[in-house]
Amino acid sequence: MHRDIKPNNVTVNADGTPFLVDFGICAVDEELDGGLTSTMEALGNRNFTAPECEAGSEEECGPPSDVYSLGKVLYWMASGRRNLPQQKFNRDRLTITDPHAHQYISVVIEHTVLDDPGARWTSSTLLERVNWVLAKLREHALIRASGLLVLEDGFGPNDSCNESGQRSTTRAPRGNPPADYELAESFFVGGETATLDRLDIGVRLMHGSGRLTVTLIKGDDEVPSGSAEGVVEQWSTLAGQPSAVQVIQLRSGGSKTLGPHSTYWVKLTAYDEDSDIGWVSAALELMQRPVHFADRNRTDEWTPRVSASGPGLAFRVLARPDSMGDEHAPDVLVE
Repeated sequence: MHRDIKPNNVTVNADGTPFLVDFGICAVDEELDGGLTSTMEALGNRNFTAPECEAGSEEECGPPSDVYSLGKVLYWMASGRRNLPQQKFNRDRLTITDPHAHQYISVVIEHTVLDDPGARWTSSTLLERVNWVLAKLREHALIRASGLLVLEDGFGPNDSCNESGQRSTTRAPRGNPPADYELAESFFVGGETATLDRLDIGVRLMHGSGRLTVTLIKGDDEVPSGSAEGVVEQWSTLAGQPSAVQVIQLRSGGSKTLGPHSTYWVKLTAYDEDSDIGWVSAALELMQRPVHFADRNRTDEWTPRVSASGPGLAFRVLARPDSMGDEHAPDVLVE
């Protein structure tokens, strides 16, 4: 255990590799004939020390304490060199402008700076999640290099998602339960104006022919538009092997402009009678956030719903920005 992880104790060599230095107050496992290597006057810098170490107690400090300190260093890096106060983590104070990088890195910090040592991620879990974040940032860098903008992304690396969760859309024969049912989830386009390039959606065929319709609709914050003018684009396609998760890529057929400052809805509909198609849940590693759904029986009005425990359903929206100026340049560089 280093017990003094802080920015001043991290150095970076010429090729960009960081190293942890200054093991003056470290401790090692007692079985390795360890203990403190220096005085017990203090256990690290107060701005980066875990709560259980602030009293200077050797017994209370352990591996979770280093995880906490590293989380505070990450916060310091991602917030314009601000120190994290002894209060609940506020992701809004991060200065990362790319919304996806902001989301991914927020999750990492939030799970390392918890006051309860037992609730923090272990170092091995932290490493797994950091690798997850780096893989997603590399994917987005490749997408940007191809001239596209990621407007929404509910997938993990290599199109992974939460395969154990889903919401179903059904079309039943007249008089047979369950009733016809369709589902939509919203996403928001910010200040940029973009041209739709592709929509990806994760589905699973539960029963029936597998024919489905995906519709992109403009709407308000609560429900999709009910008018034909609100439909941006619609695709008819086929789900694959029953019970298997399939990520379907739907290319735009024209110059459909999205945004700015607009809410759009992705709607999933089972096309044939006696069909049940599941819309697979988004990756669990994503930030928990309010997700806006809407559902309806086919002849009824949309019912707005909000899930406070997101991260929602698996879909991705790619678009071609009107210009690839500095406003679209990534602020997180990944080698």
